[in-house]
Amino acid sequence: MPCVAEAGQFFNVAKDHFARKATGGKAGGVSERMLAQTLHLLEGDGLILRHAHQVVPPHVDDSLPPLGAKAARRVANLTQWIEASLPDILAHRASNAGN
Repeated sequence: MPCVAEAGQFFNVAKDHFARKATGGKAGGVSERMLAQTLHLLEGDGLILRHAHQVVPPHVDDSLPPLGAKAARRVANLTQWIEASLPDILAHRASNAGN
């Protein structure tokens, strides 16, 4: 079972994947291998649904089932909190730099 940090990484990869699909494959930053591994894990946990079409070239449609949508909302809320709190986090880090 992945830890919380790994789960966050998985959702970042999934977010990149959906962005890549929405932009016609132009969003990047994640290798195809890492993407495939992560999507497979997320599918195995019931957090995404994948439907492979039997066509050439291969085509897969992805969607979020209710469990995945619920998790995505929570990750989005955490991301928003981190972004809003980043100045405080960085200030705290700077004040403790020499310790």
